[in-house]
Amino acid sequence: MNPSPKKQALLEAAIELFAKDGFWNTTTANIAKHAGVATGTLFTYFPTKNDLLDEVYLMIKREALAEVQREPKPQGAFEAVFKEIHTRLLKWGSANPKKFQLMLQLRQGNQVSQRIHETIEDD
Repeated sequence: MNPSPKKQALLEAAIELFAKDGFWNTTTANIAKHAGVATGTLFTYFPTKNDLLDEVYLMIKREALAEVQREPKPQGAFEAVFKEIHTRLLKWGSANPKKFQLMLQLRQGNQVSQRIHETIEDD
């Protein structure tokens, strides 16, 4: 199910600003302004800034995973499969540099909730 246009705009604005300025330097007011909505609208969809970050991270990880797992499935020896997965991920990252940058930043930090990490592991 696709998010509403306002929610999608908020997610895209958050990706843009989190990648550019970092999580801690990005305010919810700036995200809302960048998305073209009122700050209160942001909180209608995301009760906290951390909830927004969790959804952004989950969306990015699922998108990257879908690219890695697309058909045809990598075949052959472990090294060949690993190389193909790595190539697909880097290709996705080249096509989506802000998402890729943010995904790498968030893997290093502790801003994403444990619940989201568990959700990703279960996917």
